[in-house]
Amino acid sequence: DLDWRLSVIGDGPARGAVEAMFARLPQGRVTFEGVLPASEVAARLSRMAVFVWPGVGEAYGLAYLEAQAAGVPVVALDTAGVPEVVKQGETGILCPPGDPAAYGAALRVLLTDGPRRAAMGAAARKQVNRRHDLISATARLRKLLTPLLEARQ
Repeated sequence: DLDWRLSVIGDGPARGAVEAMFARLPQGRVTFEGVLPASEVAARLSRMAVFVWPGVGEAYGLAYLEAQAAGVPVVALDTAGVPEVVKQGETGILCPPGDPAAYGAALRVLLTDGPRRAAMGAAARKQVNRRHDLISATARLRKLLTPLLEARQ
């Protein structure tokens, strides 16, 4: 019942099957963008209201970091490595796997609550800049690896 649009960025061998899943929706609701250059992906993300990617079995979630760096809150599944990059209720909404009703409710919240969406998007950008930039990532990696390297000596 909401007026929404979905842009699918990327491509792969399952594209036909994915397009078929969306075929029953009204024309113009879903646009398949295909593979885009990284600079264009960043530009498109910055214009989105919500980043939607269930992330079934995601080990870490670089796509979530890209969206959050653009200031876009995320709706994803609370599974595998996703909670490492999406903070529940702060930078997005994590839903239980296998619960499409919860996923739909999370989308509704972010599509209808502009102030909450804006706050989560700002928190997402701040978190990526604070925790996932090159300097921070290097420091965390050094902290993890130094004890292992010292133990080998």
